[in-house]
Order: sequence, then structure tokens, then C-alpha cells
Amino acid sequence: MKKRLFTLAVIFTFGILITSCKTSTKKPHDKVQEKEHLHLEKIKYQCPMKCEEEKTYEKEGSCPVCKMKLRKKEEQKPHKAHH
Repeated sequence: MKKRLFTLAVIFTFGILITSCKTSTKKPHDKVQEKEHLHLEKIKYQCPMKCEEEKTYEKEGSCPVCKMKLRKKEEQKPHKAHH
């Protein structure tokens, strides 16, 4: 009887340890916020006349050369395959 109880206790303990290792530390809404943050980092601003060739800026404003308003330019990032 003691041997069976000990075996069940060991199996139960290992079951708890195995399932507890699978939990994620990030919450679902954290992942959404992370994706939004990455999307915001991709936005750059560029002169529509390309006075400074392909130079981009982090903030809105005007071109230092021709004084035109900078336009948004989203940088292309390769998509990863989902598994």
C-alpha cells in the first residue's frame, strides 16, 4: 500500500513539474502591445522630393533642404513564416 501511494505521489509531482514548465510569462495583451510597438518603430518620415536621396527621419517635420512636409514611409520588413 505504501509503495502505491509513493508511486502516485511521484507521478503527481512530475506531472505538476512538467505542466508548470509550459506556462508563458507573457500575457496575451502584452504580445499585442509588443506587435503594436514594433509597428510604430517601422514608421519613418522622408522628403517627397528625395532631396537627401533615401534619408529618413524619426519625427514629422519639414525637409531641411526644400522645406516640404515630410511624408510617412514604412520600412519593409520580411515576413516570418508562422508554425
